[in-house]
Amino acid sequence: MLKSFIAGSVIVAVMASGAQAQDDAAEDGVYVRVGAGVSFVDDLEQEFTYNPAIAFLVAPSTGQVVDVGTGFLAAAAIGFDYADGFRTELEYRYATTPISTVTPVGGFFPVTTISSDEDLNGHFVFGNFYFDFRNDSSFTPFVGAGVGGAFIGAGSGERDAALAYQGRAG
Repeated sequence: MLKSFIAGSVIVAVMASGAQAQDDAAEDGVYVRVGAGVSFVDDLEQEFTYNPAIAFLVAPSTGQVVDVGTGFLAAAAIGFDYADGFRTELEYRYATTPISTVTPVGGFFPVTTISSDEDLNGHFVFGNFYFDFRNDSSFTPFVGAGVGGAFIGAGSGERDAALAYQGRAG
């Protein structure tokens, strides 16, 4: 169940908007970056698969729709800016989103929406790599990518982990 949550949380992380500050006192060297924002995620749709060796007397649900609300995101990174426009950094990101309702889909029983007051929490660790297109203006465009891990948990005690990746431009 939480593998779909991981995909949704990665969307939370990518869709997040907020302010970021970076110490640009020097052209190259160590820097620290912090950020915070608000995330807007559509409903998460999940499909279930069952072990074919298990026989069911009544057909179980084939999935569920999880309605999530507006979430919060915070991030911090420490990195190194090389003289040739390349940067590398280690980033930690925390994202949380409230779960409003869970609605089973398919199966034998009628659909019953379940209210929830749980939160979906994600912890992400990324190793990022950037290239800055340095020029003479105060605006420096960049592109980057990162790879790492996503650790997702819900208030019910369910937890999962998976490979996570991101792309960035600005």
